[in-house]
Amino acid sequence: AIEIFGGNDVTITYKMIHPYHTSKHLEKMKRIGTVPDYHSEYKFDTEFEREIKREVFKIVRRGKEFGTFGWFARCLCYVTLFFSLQYLWVFQGSTFWLAVIYGFSQSLIGLNVQHDANHGAASKNAWINNILGLGADFIGGSKWLWMEQHWTHHSYTNHAEKDPDAFGAE
Repeated sequence: AIEIFGGNDVTITYKMIHPYHTSKHLEKMKRIGTVPDYHSEYKFDTEFEREIKREVFKIVRRGKEFGTFGWFARCLCYVTLFFSLQYLWVFQGSTFWLAVIYGFSQSLIGLNVQHDANHGAASKNAWINNILGLGADFIGGSKWLWMEQHWTHHSYTNHAEKDPDAFGAE
């Protein structure tokens, strides 16, 4: 196990990001070292994990887990709204209501466009996900920091010590 993502075992994050991968995928990878006396606290391939995956895959069918035409239409609307408001802000000056609507447009990008893209869920094409994922940078964040924190959150959801979002909820 390699420890990154907030000092946590990245094996859990790898399995979360690649739900269809099996141990055969891992066997193809070059081992670069081991951590002595390491014991994973996460149990893989349990009946609970298999049941969760079965239920999720009933809703999100294999090959259909990416953005639909409707998703991309909304994405285009959100991005167009954001840049239109930014144009108004620069060339006509700010007002209270422009600031409110501009902030709302940023939340649409953050909660929809960049979130899904940085999960790799917008498109089968990684480059499209990468470009749309940069929406985090347009709204004042960082794609790479968001991915590290959010993927750690998904790997350790509600774990009092390892979920970075659990700290903010206290």
